[in-house]
Amino acid sequence: MGTDGGGIHILNPQTGKISTLRYIPGDRYSLPANSILCLYNDKSNNMWAGSVRNGLINIKEVGMKTYQDVLPGQNYGLSEKTILSIYQDNDNQIWIGTDGGGINLFDPATGKFHHILSTWEEKVASITGMDKNHLLVSLFSQGLFVFHKETHRYQPLVIINDSINDILCHRGKTVNVYQNTPETILMLSEIPYKYHIGKKQFIPITKGKGITDIVGTLLPINSTGEDCYLHDLEHIYKINSSLNELELIFTCQTDTVFNSVSQDENGLLWIGSNYGLSYYNPVTKQYTLVPNTLINEISSLICDRQGRVWIGTEEKLFAYLIKEKKFILFGEPDGVVQNEYLEKPRLLSSSGDIYMGGVNGLLHINRHLPDEPALLPTLQLADILVGGERVYDRISNDHQLSVNEKSKPIIIKIITRDKDIFRKPMYRYTITGLNGQNIYSYLPEINLSSLPTGSYHIKAACSTRNGDWTADYDILTLTVLPPGINLAGSS
Repeated sequence: MGTDGGGIHILNPQTGKISTLRYIPGDRYSLPANSILCLYNDKSNNMWAGSVRNGLINIKEVGMKTYQDVLPGQNYGLSEKTILSIYQDNDNQIWIGTDGGGINLFDPATGKFHHILSTWEEKVASITGMDKNHLLVSLFSQGLFVFHKETHRYQPLVIINDSINDILCHRGKTVNVYQNTPETILMLSEIPYKYHIGKKQFIPITKGKGITDIVGTLLPINSTGEDCYLHDLEHIYKINSSLNELELIFTCQTDTVFNSVSQDENGLLWIGSNYGLSYYNPVTKQYTLVPNTLINEISSLICDRQGRVWIGTEEKLFAYLIKEKKFILFGEPDGVVQNEYLEKPRLLSSSGDIYMGGVNGLLHINRHLPDEPALLPTLQLADILVGGERVYDRISNDHQLSVNEKSKPIIIKIITRDKDIFRKPMYRYTITGLNGQNIYSYLPEINLSSLPTGSYHIKAACSTRNGDWTADYDILTLTVLPPGINLAGSS
């Protein structure tokens, strides 16, 4: 029910309860306008709302949401949109470290944020648990601090040994902290330490056989029993808590860089690198590169323990279905905002939801994503330009076109007919007559320049939601005539 100023009221006939969609300033997921003239449900089950002054609005249920910065004190967003660290405590509360906005507290049950003003302007590089009432926080270029969850006050971590204090607090480098057992916290710097919470004791982690220097920064992967997996830019390590030794278990090949690593429910270590997606089996010691045409470099990834690897690239979000061996691309119609995902702020929550932080906000992925339509999109020719001039009217009924402008660029545009009209798939163009090569692009057009004389058959397909490709659709048969031949066929 559309109202004039009150948003949209939704009546549940079974319960008799009414919920409301309203405009909330600064909340990109709220209704864009409160004055609604009409509502329409189309044949593809898309819901549309016509507003008084804000145009046409498409309304869709999504299972993803990106939280960004809001005004101080507002509870529906962050104090600062760039996320550096994230941690969930035993009370299921999520503590978020931002880049200059201090610590934010998020309650997954209510979806509300609390900005902790006493930490304002702090760059919270790393955050982990300590005990029921305290967190251990690493502040960029300042050192390690104990944070009281009730009073919201910092207290410097007491480090009696001067050399350890210098390494962890006074070298201007980030120290990543990770509670690997209820009694111990790993402090990951150029020299890793284990801190015993009860004894207030620092224990150095010695470097095992084959380890010279840590390349970049040590980051935690996962703890299983007494073993904890870590990685830097070129290696994967294991620490046995009883031995206090860093063991090298895998080294990357040639110029590969390990940006992000996560362990799935079967113990496989999934690796996001500058060469895409791969995984390492610690049991069989086998490394496997996953072939794909969608992704070049991965900046962040995390396993959800439901057979999916969530992958963040510079601007896009993918899910890799492990069993089906398929990639799924998600975009703005799914609730995803373009983001530069960072390797460290990732969380698999106690409920099974995924959180991925980046430069442009915190992405929340619900473990129960809404069902998507099974209908496949279809493709057809939309337009063609030769040297900037439209020549669509010269195409024959059997989709053939002859041109003699060999030196002019030819742009072929296609249109995708899909239930989700806002989805932006990847396209695959096949050109028979040009070595039958495939060209991949995120644009619904292909630019052909300086084609040799000859005949070319052009087909197009696009990626589907489940990671497959549609059938190849016949788009156009293009003939480039020899010099001196006009379109009527005379010389």
